[in-house]
Formats: sequence, structure tokens, C-alpha cells
Amino acid sequence: MTTGPDPRPRVPLRPSDYGYDEQRFGAPHGPAGRGAADRYGTRPRDDEADWPTSPSIPVVPEATRPPSRRLTAIISLLFGVFGAAPASGAAHRAREAGLPSGRYWTAFLLGWLVHLLVLASVLGLVIAGGRSGSSSGRASAPASSAPASTAPSPSPSASPSQAAFPDGATRCSDTVAVNASTSCQFALNVETAFRSAGATSGTVQVTATSPVTNRDYTMSCVVAAGSVISCTGGNNAVVYLR
Repeated sequence: MTTGPDPRPRVPLRPSDYGYDEQRFGAPHGPAGRGAADRYGTRPRDDEADWPTSPSIPVVPEATRPPSRRLTAIISLLFGVFGAAPASGAAHRAREAGLPSGRYWTAFLLGWLVHLLVLASVLGLVIAGGRSGSSSGRASAPASSAPASTAPSPSPSASPSQAAFPDGATRCSDTVAVNASTSCQFALNVETAFRSAGATSGTVQVTATSPVTNRDYTMSCVVAAGSVISCTGGNNAVVYLR
């Protein structure tokens, strides 16, 4: 018996023929409309096309981003007019990107204004400090010289030391004079003894040593207001004190 080709048409089997519920679980090989070759894997499939696509995030190109105004403001605040350089560069880049450029010059002007205000404040404090120091120096100068002006000056008529020595007396110092019989060394010792006695009026007896004779002599000193004090004694010795 000879066997030949089966004259019956071959019908491809579906998943439902194997117990797969397409109504419950959906088509196993993607949406309907794909051919049999696609369903049975005879050609590659693009599985990514079956997934929903999410909306893309807009990315702003670097060339269209507006330049920052912070650099212009900081340089203008610290260095004043030198902030015009970054302001000009930022404004140029903004114009090329089709963006407004006036805000960069506004940042430059505001920073420069604050810079000028700070400089004016510092300069005012320095000038005020210099003026206060000079005024305090002028005010303290009269105060320091005031005690000198209030010091009492001696009256020429109140002291007998201003009286003149007699004519012919030999002057030993500003306050001592002697006659021809008395040495200046002895007269100075007489003056020392008289000052130690502290007499202010009347007659005072003092004792003084003569360096010439090495002997002590008693001198009688007459004190009179407004005249030279005259001390006599020894060997015709006369000492004038004032």
C-alpha cells in the first residue's frame, strides 16, 4: 500500500487547543493581527514596542540657559566699577541666547551703589575720629598750663633779700657780703649758723668757725625788716646778709 501526502488541509493549533484561556489571560504573543510566523517565533519581535512610553523630561541646552547675576553683584560690591566687566559679558551671552540682558546691568548698579555707601561710611568715621582727637588735644593743653599760671609770684618789697649791700662791702655771694677785715669763707659759715637759728626779728647771737684761724667766733646779728642783716663780732669782722 503506497502512502502519499495527506490531502486534508493542515490547520495550525491555537493555545486554546492546549487548554489556554485567551479570554482570561490575553493573547500569548502580543496583540491580535500579527501573523502566524510572529506568533511562533519564526522572526524577531520588538518587545519594547509593547511597553507604554513615559513622557520625556525636557532638557534645556547649555547655550539657552541664562547667565547668573551673582558673580556680577559680588564683584561690583567688592571692587565697584570693575563689576562692569562681568555684567557686559553676561549681557552679551544673554542676548545671543535671546534672553533679556538688562537685569545684569541692574545687578552691577546695585552692587556699585552699596560699594560707594560703605566707602562713604568708613571715610566719615575716619574723619570724625581725627577731629575728636585734635579737639581733645586742644582742650587738654590749657588744663596742663593752668597750675603754672596760678603760682604766686614773690613780691619784691616783701623780702629783705632785695636790699642793697652797703657801699664798700665785698660781695661773696648773692646773699652774703663782708668788710675788708672778714674773709668770705667765715662769712658763709656765719650765714649757715644764722639760717639755722631761724630768727625773724631782733638781735641773734650765732657762733661760726673761721677757716683761716680755725677758731670759733660769736657774731651778733641784728634783724630789721626791709634792710640788710648786719652781723658783727670777732676781730672787727662784719658780715652782711640779705
